[in-house]
Amino acid sequence: MPAKVSVIICTYTINREKDLNEAIQSVLKQTYEDLEVVIVVDGNENLFKITEKKFSEVSNVKVLLCGSRQQGFATCLNYGIRHSFGDIICFLDDDAIASDKWIPELLRAYQNDDAYGVGGSILPLWLSEKPDFLPDELFWLIGSSVRFFPPELTDVRNAWGSNVSFRKEVFKKVGIFSPVFGRKGNRLLQAEDADFGLRCLTTLGKGITFSPRAVVYHKIYPERVRMRSLMARAFEQGFSKALICKLHGGLSKLSTEKSYLRVLISAAIPKYFKHTLLGSSRVKAVKQLLFMVTIVTLVFTGFLAGFLKGKMIT
Repeated sequence: MPAKVSVIICTYTINREKDLNEAIQSVLKQTYEDLEVVIVVDGNENLFKITEKKFSEVSNVKVLLCGSRQQGFATCLNYGIRHSFGDIICFLDDDAIASDKWIPELLRAYQNDDAYGVGGSILPLWLSEKPDFLPDELFWLIGSSVRFFPPELTDVRNAWGSNVSFRKEVFKKVGIFSPVFGRKGNRLLQAEDADFGLRCLTTLGKGITFSPRAVVYHKIYPERVRMRSLMARAFEQGFSKALICKLHGGLSKLSTEKSYLRVLISAAIPKYFKHTLLGSSRVKAVKQLLFMVTIVTLVFTGFLAGFLKGKMIT
């Protein structure tokens, strides 16, 4: 389908300048030509000036400064949407690299006229050794879609924000991303994709399309897989999903999470328990089993905290 495509990349720290450049270059190398790259810098004037100068002669890259201080991820997404001219708006993280056919594969799924949004696979790009305590079933902790989405083209409630796209008209019908959710400073709430997906589902009557062949690679730095970071993310994930329940009317809206939890408890945990008794790598299996139980407990604890006393954050 011939369409102009806008790719929005939000960034906030000079520490990711190299990652940002690699993300931008991965988009510019796409086999699809009618596109613009919109870089939204969250309140960092130094990073804005550096990036603007670096890409000043690249006609299809524009760099925007969102505020004089940090505004938060969702606010920057909305700022980028308002300043984009594409018929299709795509989102990519500043520490991700798009595969060469990322945009063509996203657009292929739009050939179905009913598709209003398309998301794709997020694969881990390990920059250090994968921790032996981290099972594949918990890759959502590092932002990887491995094992969480089907292997074929299908509709889902929502895809994940580091590899998702929408027709621009959707934002006129559904609205923009809620600043209640999304990263801001040390706040780790990241349910802006689930919130927006539920709003689309309510307004448009169907989920977005998941295309497994539309691939991006998400860099996994050592600090991302530190035990404390992973545990904090688990707690915040539970907390944010409690806020989703409050905003959207109850546990019935978390059918995706409940299905995953059933698989985790009924299949994954028993599998690793069996490996601790009979497997060839028993020490590794024990680590993974204990970590899995710990993460499930933290998600429940975060959900309970959010449900009992969490307020909508603005």
